[in-house]
Amino acid sequence: MRQILDEAGLPDGYLFTAEHQGGGSLAAMVGHAWDLEQLTRDYDEFIEVFSGEVSSDPLVRVIDLVHAWRRFPWIDPGLPAQFLPAPWRGAAAAALFGRLHAEWAADAIAEWKQLQAPIAPA
Repeated sequence: MRQILDEAGLPDGYLFTAEHQGGGSLAAMVGHAWDLEQLTRDYDEFIEVFSGEVSSDPLVRVIDLVHAWRRFPWIDPGLPAQFLPAPWRGAAAAALFGRLHAEWAADAIAEWKQLQAPIAPA
């Protein structure tokens, strides 16, 4: 673990490890700490929205996609698979985000560049 901090350029970073000693199951603790049912619903909503009709404007499409996705790193604790419902909808949502962003990014960048182009005098 220390090597990971060193490779990340954080040699003075703090490193903690923990071991579950009892007091209930880890799965129960996870269930009390995070609302995985709500997180699953949030991922399902993302999948539903971006599997359907989206804006024909490439820039709007990418902005909507990134805006909808950007909350997940804040609300998904990134738990090990053993604590997640199977199949984990976060994996499907991440795959959809990655695929759509890869498909749409070039057109959105081109649209942005076109918007930034100087307007020719009349």
